[in-house]
Amino acid sequence: GTAFLAHDFSGADGLRLIALLEEFLDEPPAADAAARAANGEAAVFGRWEKILDDVVASQERAVRDGGTPCVLSALASSGAVDDDIAALHGETRRQSAGLIFAALNSAKELKAAVRLLADEPELQAAARAEVDDALRGVPPTAEALKRLPTCAAFVSEALRLDPGIEHAKFVARRDMWLKLPAGSAAPHRALLMWLPLPQSRSAYIGRGTTLVVSPHVMHRHPLHWEAPADEADPRRFAAEATAARPPGAYIPFSAGRKRCIAMGHALQQLQLVVVLLLQHFELRPLRGSEAVALHAREAKPPE
Repeated sequence: GTAFLAHDFSGADGLRLIALLEEFLDEPPAADAAARAANGEAAVFGRWEKILDDVVASQERAVRDGGTPCVLSALASSGAVDDDIAALHGETRRQSAGLIFAALNSAKELKAAVRLLADEPELQAAARAEVDDALRGVPPTAEALKRLPTCAAFVSEALRLDPGIEHAKFVARRDMWLKLPAGSAAPHRALLMWLPLPQSRSAYIGRGTTLVVSPHVMHRHPLHWEAPADEADPRRFAAEATAARPPGAYIPFSAGRKRCIAMGHALQQLQLVVVLLLQHFELRPLRGSEAVALHAREAKPPE
């Protein structure tokens, strides 16, 4: 954590790193420096390797000094890794990479939610009214979030418009035919870019085939999301609307066996931060910048 935060990343570097990390966790990249340079990955991966070096070193110090529990100490005490030091450090590095990847996603998702609050004053006012009415100035708890459906829907809509993951990879577990509904090809233009579908509008996908799905595209698919899909509307996540959509239409945390195991925690974390911001600040966009201005609200004692 501390070692990671000590390194500055631009927004563009952050997005690039998230995409590279998805590939790294799925299949570690070749160690060939020339190959990395050819792919334009050398600079970002060089900084990433330095971050992991610092993170593992800080854990080694924590274990040596009997400090805060960490990934290394958990692996060492679990017996999940052999006593081989190199294997233990390698697994610590891999597990730490996964945790940092999750933290990067959460930071990106929070940034998107905060920016959306600032850009949509009417939605911000509606969410704040719900928070003020339900909490009466009391700090939010996990239990209290259940009484804030507007805030929950807002967070879900923010994740729809700007999901934390750049793409999701799935492997076909059996042979199948992909069949598209009859009618205009327009709703399926994103899919048609990648699959050479014949006039029969169906394609064979063999077992073991890797499919890459873009949440950004899926979350705007006109078959599942009413136009204009690029505009924020938390009502899309009302109970009836959610029940009417197939699960695969909304995948901010991937899906199936690859769905993020910390999804519930991430959603709760995002909602808590959004509620705290609404309680204490007015959020306004800054012209010409991605930053958001926070204007303190008049403090009111809890009722």
